[in-house]
Amino acid sequence: MRLKRVSIVVIAAGALIAVLVPFLLPKVGKDDGKVDGDDGAAPFRVLFTSETLGEIEPCGCSGDHSGGLPRRGSFVAAQKGEFLLVDVGCVGAGARDYELLRLDAVLRGMAEMGYDAANVGERELWLGEAALAARAEKPVPLVSANVVGQGGEPVVAPFVVCERAGRRVAVTGLVADRYQAGPGLRVEEPCESLARLLPDLATRADRVVLLADLDEALVRTIATQFPEIALILY
Repeated sequence: MRLKRVSIVVIAAGALIAVLVPFLLPKVGKDDGKVDGDDGAAPFRVLFTSETLGEIEPCGCSGDHSGGLPRRGSFVAAQKGEFLLVDVGCVGAGARDYELLRLDAVLRGMAEMGYDAANVGERELWLGEAALAARAEKPVPLVSANVVGQGGEPVVAPFVVCERAGRRVAVTGLVADRYQAGPGLRVEEPCESLARLLPDLATRADRVVLLADLDEALVRTIATQFPEIALILY
């Protein structure tokens, strides 16, 4: 079976969204234009959110909100079977003291729901190196393939690997390098960072899920340039 040079791309719109990931998604590894097909493992779902912006409850400023963390938690608790639970980015709203308090409260709520990973988005960049590093692993693992310290060292994990439906699934993240970064942080070019990381993921995982706080044009470029990525959420 031939593999088209395109990944599945899904747009996050703030609410929690579920995606069924079938077994025919491409395996990470050498790009020879082929996919193995049915590997005998069952499909699993990916549940994802984005742009919580530190809001525990709906702000009431518009009529298009889908509910706050309590409603999200109830939805997640009602789910059956195996699923991956991730956030595309912008969990918090900023770096001011009260915004950090709200960020930490949201992260604790996400940890209670069992989030596997959250991407470093634009708003997380504003925290700067010290505040971001302090939240790198707990209560929810933060991931980024292209956010580094001024010396080029990772500030959060480049990826996490989760076991789902008999597969090792690597979750990594990207953020646009046009965004303003806080003190001590640097954002590397997304495609170059991804190209450096994928060979390592090929030895660690069967599938790759990318969380992307990027514009649509770049997301589609990545989907075409890196067909070994099974799913791109943005």
